[in-house]
Parts: sequence; C-alpha cells; structure tokens
Amino acid sequence: ASMASPNTHDMWPFAAWWDADDVDDRVELEILDEGQADDERKGRAAVREKLAETWGLDDPDAASAMDACIKTLGASDAATAVVSIEDLWGERDPQNVPGIAEEYPSWRKRLALSTEAFRHDTEVLRRLQELNDLRERKGADHDRPDT
Repeated sequence: ASMASPNTHDMWPFAAWWDADDVDDRVELEILDEGQADDERKGRAAVREKLAETWGLDDPDAASAMDACIKTLGASDAATAVVSIEDLWGERDPQNVPGIAEEYPSWRKRLALSTEAFRHDTEVLRRLQELNDLRERKGADHDRPDT
C-alpha cells in the first residue's frame, strides 16, 4: 500500500533538484544562507553520486537520471508510482514554494507546455510509456503464483 515518487508538490522538479538549482533558488529567496547552501550542495553531490552508481550511470545529466528514476519507480514494489507531469519534460521552476507566498507566486505559474503540446511531446510520451510498461510488467509479476 505504498506510493513511490521522486518528489512532491512542495519540492523543486527533479531536474532542478538533480543540478542543485533549487539550492541557488532558495539562497536567492533567503530560505537558505550560503553556509547552509554549501552543506546542501555537498550532500546533494554525494546523493547524486550514489544514485548514479546504483543506476549504473557514468556522469549522468538530469535527463538520463530522470530516465533511470522512472525505471526504478516502474520496477518498484510500490502499489502506485507517481511522476509529476513537469518532471516528464524536465521543468526546473517549482510550482509551489511553501511558506513564502509574498516572495514566490506559488500555484499561479502556468505549465511550460500546454496540454496539447505535452500530449505530442516525444520525450513525455516515451517516459510515460516506459513507466506504464514497467508497471504493467510488475502487475503481471504479482499475478503469478509463487513456485
């Protein structure tokens, strides 16, 4: 009865997280000071390195890391796998930044791609198809009796 996701609506999109753009943004928004930002950048680099090792990727960029993340989510035992629509095209700007309503226009930003555009975007469709295929395969695994 679990759910697997790379982030939540209260986090920066995956691509921004991967490249630590969110750290720079939070310094600019005065959520973090430079010391906290340096600590977070170091920690983030260690997490990225471990994920890249786990996923078998050499020096991955945000796009290849997202692809690996989708494969991991799709193959997971979680009952539900969720990927933000904005992560499917590599969005970097957050939709919501909690606690700073005056400084950031949370929930007022339009999507970078219209519904029509993302319905025809080959990267978005490829990622959705991969996640769907993996989840269907995973469901088939659950249907087989143990031997």
